[in-house]
Amino acid sequence: MTTDTYKAEVMIIENLALFNEAVVLFETEIHFKVIEELHSAIADWAQNNGWVAGGDWHHDVEDEFWVAPIDWSDGDKVKGDAFKAKFLLNCLDDESDNFILADLFNVGQTEYGFWVEVVYPYFGGWKSFEKSISAEFNEKISLLEFSKQGKEYFLPVRLKYEDLVRGARDNDYSICFSPIISALDTLKRSKSIFDELFYKASKK
Repeated sequence: MTTDTYKAEVMIIENLALFNEAVVLFETEIHFKVIEELHSAIADWAQNNGWVAGGDWHHDVEDEFWVAPIDWSDGDKVKGDAFKAKFLLNCLDDESDNFILADLFNVGQTEYGFWVEVVYPYFGGWKSFEKSISAEFNEKISLLEFSKQGKEYFLPVRLKYEDLVRGARDNDYSICFSPIISALDTLKRSKSIFDELFYKASKK
C-alpha cells in the first residue's frame, strides 16, 4: 500500500458517513444528470447534421454512444448490422477502474474519444480492408488528430474538469460539452476521407 493510498483509506474511514452519502448521490443522480446532457448534445448534433445517433449509458455502460452518416447504412448486407461503420464514444483503455465521469473529464486513468468501428465483413474481412489503407490516408486522418490504435482509429475528446465544476455550480451541465461538438464536427470533416477509403476497400 502506497502512502497516498493509506492516507486516502484513513480519510474515507474517518468520514465514512459523508463518503457513503457522496457515492450514493454520485451513482444515482449526478452521473445520470451529466450523461443525459451528453446524450442530448450528441443527439441534437446528429439531428442538425443529418446523421444518426444511438446508444444509452443509462442502463448499460457497454452500449456506447455512437454516430454515423446516414449513407453508411447498409442494412442486411452487413450480417444484421445496419451500418458498415460507426463512430463510437468510448475510453482508450477499457481496463480503467475509475468512474466514467472521472475518465470522461480527464481526472481518471484514461481518456475518452470516438473510435472508428468498421464492420470488416462488408469489405471481405480485415486483411482485405487493410490493403486499402495507404500512407496518404494515414497522413490525412492524422491531420485531424486521429491516432491509430492497433487496427482502429481514435479521435480524443478533451472535456474540461473545470467546466464540470462550473456546470455543477450553475446546475447546468450542458455547458460542459462544447469539446464533444468540436469532435463531432471533426468526424463530419473526416467523412470524405473515410468514404474514399471505404470505396477503395469495397473494390478489392
